[in-house]
Amino acid sequence: MEIGHEGTKNNVILGILGAILGSLIGVVIWILIYKLGYISSLGGLAIAFFAFKGYQLLGRKIDKLSAVIVLIVTIIMVYVSIHLSYALGIYEVFREDGMTIIQAVKEVWLYVDSIQELSESFVLDLFKGYAFTIIGLFYMFKGLFTSR
Repeated sequence: MEIGHEGTKNNVILGILGAILGSLIGVVIWILIYKLGYISSLGGLAIAFFAFKGYQLLGRKIDKLSAVIVLIVTIIMVYVSIHLSYALGIYEVFREDGMTIIQAVKEVWLYVDSIQELSESFVLDLFKGYAFTIIGLFYMFKGLFTSR
């Protein structure tokens, strides 16, 4: 199954770049949803959707390889989204003590490793994030490859 114009070649390198850049829009959406106190399939689906659109825009052709690439980019970016969400939380707590957002991003694991409750919360959020994302991806890819 391929989506694209006949004769169009799949540019994998540009497609990967497009997927990464596109997924950043989804990361922002994920963080906004997380700041509201939720983890939902919408955040993961937004990451996957914009990764897909980015791949399609720069890679020019969607096939099974590009679906795998979008899946890998999505899995990585869900982790990045959770990491950044926790970094923002840490920054909000410690900014008055002079912590910068860059320090917070670098020190997420320091806090997650040393605070049991935070560690459990991080793992649970990661598990829920991947579970909801997989559900969203399943329906997205199912519709993509069965509707054509």
